[in-house]
Amino acid sequence: MKRQDFDIRGTTLVRYLGHDKTVIVPDGITELDTGAFRLNEHIVQVVLPDTVKFIGNRAFEECKNLQSVNIPSKVTVIPHGTFSGCKKLKKITLPEGLNEIWIHAFCGCESLETVNIPLNITAIASTAFSDTPFLENQKDGFFIAGDDVLFAYSGNEKRIVIPHGVKKVFYSAFYEKEPEFIHIPETVTEITTSAFGDCHHIKEFSVDENNPDYCSIDGCLYSKDGKTLLYYANRESDKSFRVPDFVENINDDAFRYTDPPETIIIPKSVNMEYGLKLNSPSKIVFEGRLNDYTVSSEYPALYCIVKCLDVPCRKNLEKIADYRYSIPIAITLFRENPDNFETLGIRRFLDSFIHKFRYEYHNFTLSSDSIIEILLQIINAEILNEKRFNRIFETVLEKMETENELAVLITPLLEYKNRHFGYGSPEEHFKL
Repeated sequence: MKRQDFDIRGTTLVRYLGHDKTVIVPDGITELDTGAFRLNEHIVQVVLPDTVKFIGNRAFEECKNLQSVNIPSKVTVIPHGTFSGCKKLKKITLPEGLNEIWIHAFCGCESLETVNIPLNITAIASTAFSDTPFLENQKDGFFIAGDDVLFAYSGNEKRIVIPHGVKKVFYSAFYEKEPEFIHIPETVTEITTSAFGDCHHIKEFSVDENNPDYCSIDGCLYSKDGKTLLYYANRESDKSFRVPDFVENINDDAFRYTDPPETIIIPKSVNMEYGLKLNSPSKIVFEGRLNDYTVSSEYPALYCIVKCLDVPCRKNLEKIADYRYSIPIAITLFRENPDNFETLGIRRFLDSFIHKFRYEYHNFTLSSDSIIEILLQIINAEILNEKRFNRIFETVLEKMETENELAVLITPLLEYKNRHFGYGSPEEHFKL
């Protein structure tokens, strides 16, 4: 082992370039850079000095003959893919001060059977030990470590009963599994975001009646007081799901990892502080708001719409950045009260859209179908004065030569002109 085998910059080992089976990293090194030993098929043992505090992503990835490496006591994180694909690594001893193990850290270590997990560990990605005997040998597929945290489930049961004693279900613990029934014991006091990520087939949640933090109502998972809907259970018979009146909040992931019903009805009791993330589009009905205002769930910032419906004002209207939603809501607010045209800044929205249509048509982030749909809504709203009408009509006529799809607007525009400004024959606008 030669000094020139180590590419060292400051106190960082950037890359090991040698072919020795046993590598002793020089004392004083504090950091292993990303991929420092990656793809080295010669090393069997690596000895790291106590001075090492940080190990970079994929530092030992695909070191296929690596069998032994010590993790210094000052290391607090095993990052992304650190030992991924180290097929001969059988045992790893982790320091007591280790806090986190990130995704794919030991993924594909097909000989790894023994890992001592420190009691103070706070985060282990569900895929950290994927495709290892260590994970496969966990009792009933439940990987529980640290302070009784369920970090991952490796089984394939349709009916899952989380073991009594588990206090916390960690992020993505059941990622891409296909359970249909999940029972939560009384000991579970925390279920983190996306704990049931991509579990599209859950039909029922069951909760021990003595659980202090959670409950099940009609198979769905709620906070104990019922005020927060946490996860919707996929009931195939539901074409429509009305959130109960006692609910005040909806977890933004409540419908994200299931097949949502065609229509979700949200009562006015719900405070939509955040949006809803859905696996597939649904129709969202905001009950009690502007005659049960309905919108597609494809729009990511539904909470902006709700804020505008609850408190119509220029500031909240401006937060709805997408014309597909700001224009229809502006029209709805105008119909509720024509004075809103000025007081809520609807005029500004309308002029902004018309300007963009006229001068920046090819820079629109919207499809031509969406633009035409918005223009038809504006025409049908009877909201245009003659000046704005002429801007739209002239623009349609100018662009029709290259944008044939705009031709569908001619008839409704001529009908609008006839209703409001007097009849204009087609001969006035076309050379026949």
